[in-house]
Amino acid sequence: MIKDYCRISCLLVVSCLIMMTTCLVRHTGAVEAAQPEVTNKEVIDQEILKRKELEKEWHERREEFWGHLYKGILAEATEVRIYKTIFGVDLKMYVFRPKESKSVEASPAIIFFHGGGWGSGDPDELAPHCRYLASRGMVAMTAEYRIHDKRYTPIQALSNAKTAMRWARKNARELRIDPNRIAAGGSSAGGHLAAGLAALTGFDEPGEDLSVSARPDAMVLLSGVIDITENGWISGGKQVRALGMEPEAFSPFHHVKAGFPPTFYQYGEADGSVAPVAKRFEALMKKNGDVCQTCPDEKCGHGSELFDENSGTCFTDTMLKLDRFLVSRGFLAVGKPTMTLDGSVPMCDTPPPKTLADLSGFNPAGHWRIANGWHTFTFNQDGTVATPDGKTGNWRLVDNQLLYSWPDGAEMRLNVITPKEIEFPEMPPPSRNWIQILKKMPPAEAGFGSAGQ
Repeated sequence: MIKDYCRISCLLVVSCLIMMTTCLVRHTGAVEAAQPEVTNKEVIDQEILKRKELEKEWHERREEFWGHLYKGILAEATEVRIYKTIFGVDLKMYVFRPKESKSVEASPAIIFFHGGGWGSGDPDELAPHCRYLASRGMVAMTAEYRIHDKRYTPIQALSNAKTAMRWARKNARELRIDPNRIAAGGSSAGGHLAAGLAALTGFDEPGEDLSVSARPDAMVLLSGVIDITENGWISGGKQVRALGMEPEAFSPFHHVKAGFPPTFYQYGEADGSVAPVAKRFEALMKKNGDVCQTCPDEKCGHGSELFDENSGTCFTDTMLKLDRFLVSRGFLAVGKPTMTLDGSVPMCDTPPPKTLADLSGFNPAGHWRIANGWHTFTFNQDGTVATPDGKTGNWRLVDNQLLYSWPDGAEMRLNVITPKEIEFPEMPPPSRNWIQILKKMPPAEAGFGSAGQ
């Protein structure tokens, strides 16, 4: 009896524990089931606010830096459209139309995607190219897309590029463009996106109308990085691998097949991550029986197609060759280009800033910040310069000029615009193809000590 009573008591205790546990699990599950709905809404609201703040900060940085190089050109866009809104942030399309066009026919078009390693950059970068092509009869557009600086991934950048192309085709009648003559163009990482439209399947935004093709009818690659494996743009491949994807799966070059869109490929011979790939791409295109016109430039390096409208020939030469290519493909009418190689028809109304006339009292010692970023250069009183990448250069004032010596010994004159603003080429001569604007920081803001100020 006693044993039976003990067994019964134990069973009752166990049963009670099971029931209590079940109730607790059910109650907890109900709370957990309800919690995500509230949490997700809060997360989304916070994300929208964060994106808007980043968007505001980015546009302020854009105005400060790009406004100096291409001041006012983006503002010349005929219209600004919103082609997609994500997390409360509008992705804009800047549209440049031919002036005083009396034709009732739909115009050929091109959509440009800026460079910046998928991590930075701005549509301003290709505004001069848009303005030129619009002057020749095309509807030229330059698009915003999601980038790392706004906490997005390269995959989302390509998804935006596909959305942009589909948006243009779906709205071709309203935009007065020919849906069968829409080219895609891009510089550097933007060239990857342009080529990705033709080469990479998938990577579409959820809810996209896949019946509308995102494939361009022609391609314009300006220092375009289309191979992100160890044989091309290695750092781009590392970004993709960090997302759990093999670089080859996201590398347009490895997905080129016969029937690829006619391509114009500009690059500098000194561009180690692009020039060898461009030559392999040209050989592959010709083997497949497709059209590829390369535009190598011995004088220029990466990004040479962007600089400089007034003082250099890389930009002008690229645009003249692109003009002829687009004429041959039926995107431009036969006619005289609206600029010449000697720059007698300038593309930019704003001349580059002049060097400060008198440097006799100028002392560069101190901390200087890149105008479009957060990296700093430190000019020391002993004549050395500490660069953001940890290297050391040298500066000296000679004959009213500020001279800078690169670590490899190459020397150049820095353009002192004001006592607190100088132009600093990112590459040593002769590849003076990307000008950073350095602004002097107040000692309190620098936070590194006085550096001799």
